[in-house]
Amino acid sequence: MSEAPLPYVEEPNGLAAPDAYQPYPRDQILGTVRKYVEAVAPIVRKYRQIASINERFCHGDQWGHVSWTGQGGERSIDVADDEWVDDGTPRIVVNRLGNLVRTLASLLTKDRPSAKAYPVNSEDPQDHFDAALAQKFIDYFSSEEDTAQKIGRCCIRAVQHGACGLKVLFDTEKKRVRWSVCTIFNFLIDPVEDYREARWVIFQNYLPLEEAKALYAKAGIDREPRSTKYHNAAGERLDGVEAFELWHFPCADYPDGIFANIVDQMCVEQMPYPYVIENEGQPEPVLPIVIMKMHSIRESAYAYTPTSDAVEQQRLLNEARSRVVKCMRISSNPQLFVPSSLRAQFNLDEANVMFFKTAIKEDVKSAQYLHVDIDYQPLYTAAADASKEMNEIMGVNLVTSGDETRSISGRAIENIAELDKAKNAEPAKSLEDMIEQAWRLTIGFVRLFYTEDRQLRITGADSSEVMMFQAADIQGADVRLEPASELDSMSAVKQQAADERAQAGLPPLEDPSVALTSAASQQYAEDIVELFLAGAEFDLGPDDIDLAALEKAVKKAQARAVAARDRDTYEKLAGLLKLAKQLAAQAAQMAPVQQAAPAQKPAAQPAPQPEPAAMEA
Repeated sequence: MSEAPLPYVEEPNGLAAPDAYQPYPRDQILGTVRKYVEAVAPIVRKYRQIASINERFCHGDQWGHVSWTGQGGERSIDVADDEWVDDGTPRIVVNRLGNLVRTLASLLTKDRPSAKAYPVNSEDPQDHFDAALAQKFIDYFSSEEDTAQKIGRCCIRAVQHGACGLKVLFDTEKKRVRWSVCTIFNFLIDPVEDYREARWVIFQNYLPLEEAKALYAKAGIDREPRSTKYHNAAGERLDGVEAFELWHFPCADYPDGIFANIVDQMCVEQMPYPYVIENEGQPEPVLPIVIMKMHSIRESAYAYTPTSDAVEQQRLLNEARSRVVKCMRISSNPQLFVPSSLRAQFNLDEANVMFFKTAIKEDVKSAQYLHVDIDYQPLYTAAADASKEMNEIMGVNLVTSGDETRSISGRAIENIAELDKAKNAEPAKSLEDMIEQAWRLTIGFVRLFYTEDRQLRITGADSSEVMMFQAADIQGADVRLEPASELDSMSAVKQQAADERAQAGLPPLEDPSVALTSAASQQYAEDIVELFLAGAEFDLGPDDIDLAALEKAVKKAQARAVAARDRDTYEKLAGLLKLAKQLAAQAAQMAPVQQAAPAQKPAAQPAPQPEPAAMEA
């Protein structure tokens, strides 16, 4: 059935005119997807096979072999016993691999890694405001998207599969930035070593039938989508409609780039490539995926994981423990040997006795018990060696994994954990890079697609600050993202740090997000700022005004000055802010003295004249 002509689908920000885009033919888009899938599928098949075996072993399903599995692929599982089980050896599983994978993932994410925004130019006030707003968005989305949980899941999948990614995109239905874990079973990417140099990515998925019907109706396609049987990652057989998402940078075939959503061989949505941002004044398309790798393979888009080597040691451990059980059953259950002629006489069953054809006289006196003495030590030694080698392969100390029970100090345990993390420095650095790039995309999408009112609601910033943030360089020429920890933004951690500084007699640290104050205090602070700018005299002291409110009022006035390119006003306000901080520090140091004697109100002080600061003309 021919495909109905598609209406133009607007970009998420709604800036493009409806007649500015001519849809591409369905055959061209399907041909592109088919060409890329056929080219990359043989490459990714090997990594998916390895990942399937690793994942099954981590889940405790450690008997038999998997030659192929994956979402949408035919599962070819050999569930027959291994060669060394044919002699009656029982199936014993001692699943250490799953524990080691979780332990390594926990080491890499134990500080809940995140990103922190810093100004590139410490002398440029606009950089400071952009960094402050970017940090507020990071704190907001950390809670809204539960980023710590998704990063943890991504890290576990990377340890199992070698590579894993986060899909970061602006959801046009819910009108928000979304994160989702994307394994190597869900995407095909341009086969380059660095994913940031890739030109395209294809996401594979299966949709519920009702959702596929809704997409067909929205696109005006007069046809029923076909549901097919497929196996999900858990091996469950389900019904779904095959779907692909094509994200392709501008090229000769697609001059404006293309995003296309294909459901059951029908293109239900397409548009020019939507994620084009400004980088130092030049448009730059970005893919909505960031990838973590365990250990990079030269010129490969995928990666190697030591879990693949630990699988063989896990099999050896299972075999050793299984043979221990078999030998135990043999040695603890003596067998009765009797001639075959006595079988009917004593009504004996083959399950209870062992008959053998020999020249023994068929006499009842020839029946005797067989006692076997077995040395278990080589089997126990093999099992212990396999366990130890698994820890060495995964780069996790026996103390860290809980297998070493000798008493050592807490400091020693902490040092051992740090050494384990150093052994896995490459995946740790890749994880930090993935998180940094994910937040860079998130902030970029906020600047592209979030309205000014929505940004104001999220950050509580002044409108002039938001306008500067929207116009700033999205890729980070004015905001630098560095690795950080989500723990730093938790109230309990902040309170603990404040208590420790108070016990040490140190002044409290400056809070980058000024606390909310009462309306009266805030109004009084804004009046002080206006008097200061007007050159009028006033008294300023910690007993007269809420310094947090004053700092908030000064920052708002500075934002207005930067927007107006008023350098003199910004420098005057910087002097007032410096004076307010000095008074706050003096008040904190004099607190014990003030308990003994009432504090003296400081005399009026003229506005200081700071040195000229570099500011964008």
